[in-house]
Amino acid sequence: MSPSSLSISAAASIRETSGLSDDETGEIRLITDTDALAEACERLSDGDFLAVDTEFHRETTYWPQVCLIQVANADYDVLVDPIAKIDLSPLMKLLADKSRTKVFHAARQDLEIFTRLIGEPPSPIFDTQIAAMACGLGDSISYENLVSRVLKGTVDKSSQFTDWARRPLSEKQLRYARGDVVYLRKIYKILRDKLEGMAAEEDRSSQAIRRILGTMDSYVTDRPS
Repeated sequence: MSPSSLSISAAASIRETSGLSDDETGEIRLITDTDALAEACERLSDGDFLAVDTEFHRETTYWPQVCLIQVANADYDVLVDPIAKIDLSPLMKLLADKSRTKVFHAARQDLEIFTRLIGEPPSPIFDTQIAAMACGLGDSISYENLVSRVLKGTVDKSSQFTDWARRPLSEKQLRYARGDVVYLRKIYKILRDKLEGMAAEEDRSSQAIRRILGTMDSYVTDRPS
């Protein structure tokens, strides 16, 4: 199902009313040394989830060359430059911590990258593309369309296919990269709450059915012969 064919009620039930201006103009924190990364990971460890994205090249290599890693919790976000002379161990340790949910959109390629860096897939995972499908937003919805449907925003994709290995990165590239995770954390909260509400409603329905079945059983067994 394409996003344009969604019913209005299905989309409206998970839309956020606020715009994206605050996140579009927020501070860009580019991490290029190990000490700064360790400090950032201390801040990022506060919370129960991490929104994660990567920028990479794969045109001439079998394995993707990671050019930028974007990470955000509920109120803090950083861009990590793996091309700089930096030890990624603090970040890999954080992503390997199973006490936090790692949030991705269309996670397959990102998981391939982090499985090689960490030695195992990070878990637990929340994939917003899969969650969006469960919420009625269609199969394999793109991140751009998901931002539009859920946040009523527009993602500037003009930097998507730029040369991420070239340094220095432009402010336009950095702001594009930051947007990927700051919008992702908003979408995660909305889809998570929607799915939890759906699960609670299903549980209430199941309980109601069990009560009806129990009443029917009592009615049958208590009827005079």
